[in-house]
This record gives sequence, structure tokens and C-alpha cells, in this order.
Amino acid sequence: MSQKNIDREIVEELRKARIEFLKSRPKMSENLEKELLDKFKEIFHSEKPSSKSLMSYGFSCNDGWFELIFDLCQDLMALAKKSGTTFEVVQVKQKFGHNSIGRL
Repeated sequence: MSQKNIDREIVEELRKARIEFLKSRPKMSENLEKELLDKFKEIFHSEKPSSKSLMSYGFSCNDGWFELIFDLCQDLMALAKKSGTTFEVVQVKQKFGHNSIGRL
């Protein structure tokens, strides 16, 4: 088998593994995700490419995190408005039972 064929097989296996990973990760339901995106448009920029923000992949956490994330966003928006600063959330994910929110 040529090196070119081996490389193609490796790329195809990696693609399949990525698809399986994305299927298995925690995912917030669409209606809750839409509510957060609509309410907090200023901080969630899901239209940006994944090289700039991972929000294009959505909220990688279960529905149980919705209220906590909603309340946190309200509090952060109030603080940002009061202090005159801005910020952007680039990732929301659940890992090992904890939720992580990345920002710029």
C-alpha cells in the first residue's frame, strides 16, 4: 500500500472519530440554546468561524446547566454595563461533571 493511500485512510479514520465524538458529547436542547443566544446576543457570537469562537458548535452541556448559565449571563451583562466593558463568550462546555465558560 502506498503512503498516499495510508494517509487517506488515516484522514478518513480521524474524520469518523471526530463525527462520533461530536455525536456523543453533551448537547443542550435547541430551544434552550436558542433562548440563550437570543437573550444574550451581545456575548454569544455563534456565527463566527471555529478558529475565532467555539460557539458555532453550540452549548456543549446538558439542559441542567441552563438556569445557571442564564443567571451568570445576566449578572455578567449587568457588571459589564456598569463598568463600561465588553466581553465575548467563546465556549461553553461540560467536562467531568463541571461546566466551563471561556471568554475573551
